[in-house]
Amino acid sequence: MAAILIIDSSKTTRETLRIVLGGEHAVSLASSWDTVAPGTAPELVIFGAPPGPRDDAATAAFRARLAPDAPLLLLNAADEIDPHALAPPGHRVEFMIQPFDPSMLRARVRALLRPPPRTVPSDATAAAHRRWLEPPLLTAAAAALARRATLSDLPVLLVGERGTRATDVACAIQFFAGGGPIIARAARELGTHALLAADVQHAAAAAVIVEDVHLLSADAQRALAAELRDASVSGTAARVFATTDVDLEVRVSEGRFAAELAFALGVLPIVLSPLRSRLADLPAIVETLLPPLVARARLEPVTLTADAITRLQHYLWFGNVAELEAVLARTLAVHRPRLVEADMLLFNPADSIRGIDAAARAHPAAAPASRASNESHAGLSSDSGASSHTTASSGASAASPPSGRARVLPLERRRADEALPESGRADTTGAATSPRLVPSTRTPADAALGSDERTSAAGPSLEVLLGELAHELRNPMVTIKTFAQHLDRVLEDPEMRTRFATLTGEAITRMDTLLETLLDFARFRAPQAQSVDLAALLARALDERTDELARKSARVEPTPAPHAPLVEADEAQLLFACRSIVDGLVQDLVAHTPVRIASRPDGGVELRVHTERAVAARLASWVAGAEHDADVAPPLSFALAAALVRRNRGRLDVRPDDGETVITITIAPGGGHG
Repeated sequence: MAAILIIDSSKTTRETLRIVLGGEHAVSLASSWDTVAPGTAPELVIFGAPPGPRDDAATAAFRARLAPDAPLLLLNAADEIDPHALAPPGHRVEFMIQPFDPSMLRARVRALLRPPPRTVPSDATAAAHRRWLEPPLLTAAAAALARRATLSDLPVLLVGERGTRATDVACAIQFFAGGGPIIARAARELGTHALLAADVQHAAAAAVIVEDVHLLSADAQRALAAELRDASVSGTAARVFATTDVDLEVRVSEGRFAAELAFALGVLPIVLSPLRSRLADLPAIVETLLPPLVARARLEPVTLTADAITRLQHYLWFGNVAELEAVLARTLAVHRPRLVEADMLLFNPADSIRGIDAAARAHPAAAPASRASNESHAGLSSDSGASSHTTASSGASAASPPSGRARVLPLERRRADEALPESGRADTTGAATSPRLVPSTRTPADAALGSDERTSAAGPSLEVLLGELAHELRNPMVTIKTFAQHLDRVLEDPEMRTRFATLTGEAITRMDTLLETLLDFARFRAPQAQSVDLAALLARALDERTDELARKSARVEPTPAPHAPLVEADEAQLLFACRSIVDGLVQDLVAHTPVRIASRPDGGVELRVHTERAVAARLASWVAGAEHDADVAPPLSFALAAALVRRNRGRLDVRPDDGETVITITIAPGGGHG
């Protein structure tokens, strides 16, 4: 149990906090800093600063002596006290004003007791760098040396052909070594005087990549060797990475490269094998390269057929990984597929026009739409039928499931290759403009189950929804498959074993959660009508996500409605729908923004959230697209919610409104009786 010290002049506040937190933590109480019991060593301090005038300097001295490293949670508004007067810059200080919600308080305390995150730009950036230090992009031997290189500041020599992405490997090593910014310089650009110092000082870099180091002039070689021998002479201690596609020992024997420099650079030589010598690893390499390319192309997860993989393996790849990545990116950009067949692969830049012509012939009804914004594109649709013979998928590794009730389904990145309906091409003023998303008069519930329950001709087809489900299951399965292909290397490396256990456990949990969710959904039958408070159900669903909301610093702001009318519906079904909506949105909330709930005069409920603009656009495009295309696939979480709301004779609407995403649930009079 974590030790928590609570300091507040109010006995009521102290006892309330003891009751709320005492079940999980060892709580100590004090009315002021000078009454804290000797020997107290708290892991977290909760402090209610008294109103002024007060001696913040004395408080800071007590804090530094009693709890120098403990995070500080202030029970004051941010404008009531200066946190820098109590703790030095960088110390973890947060505010939580009274009255506070007990669940939110517990979540905030748990978050503060966790170790502070590493000072890296983002998890996505770390993942992007990590792949260049591990199989399959590196061989096992190269990966082992690369990981060792992250533990020191010694020079690194990267030996590989063009396109083996030596610069990416160098950047990844520097990233995980925590050495700061890195710059790249071509050997031909480097002079002989203060060879690296000027570059490093000018760019505020901590490391330099000397590309094609074998092309350095003789004078430049001697200058670089001197700087490596004694960094203090040049005024910089920058780490040096060097790349080359030749054997420096041969150059030394021929008298064309300085032996001293070759020895200095060769402390950690990492050989990047050409792709054509590793064709057995190509399926796994494609699985690693594909997800970020799919994300940048704004597509759903994409799968390559076995024939497509075979064709890739029968190519020599003189451009190595860089050429493979270009071929995959070109194929995605031109065809925008969900399934990549062998004849769709575009190996040469000149094939792009041929690919566009082929797509146009295959889908003559599809017409490209003009660009609406950076977040919304439309293009040629070239879907292929499903195939059971697939070997590579773009599904990313499963994210860690949140604590508490399991997450239903994430909001996946939606496709952008369907042209916007005409209703989405007019400005609110009616003037002709470039395409933009506008609210549809048809609801997502109508799209999911049809405009009439007796004749549900509209809505996503069973095939489309099953396709979405298959993608959801494929993502975690790819994680397990990728590690299984390298199981021998995984078992030899303790760090890899730990990561294997973590990621496979998360992947299995994700699949189990998905199946349990679908089983729960399948158990619902005809609605059993009763009086239901929709706003209360939505608030309950949000309360179950307290930990995730706390990590996003998102605050729930219910709008008071003392006489909110009740609706007649099945409470269990609508609670499931509310949970599905919240679970589909919580990961995409913009941090430090409010989540607002408001009851409507008709008994409906409105949820207003701030999401990334791309998420809002995807949801709105689903609403607009569902009016015209029965096979526009909604996010699965919203499809489940819409189905249950519709079953209770209700509507689920999604619309953008001045930077917010607005989700509305409305139940018709007499709902739940059908």
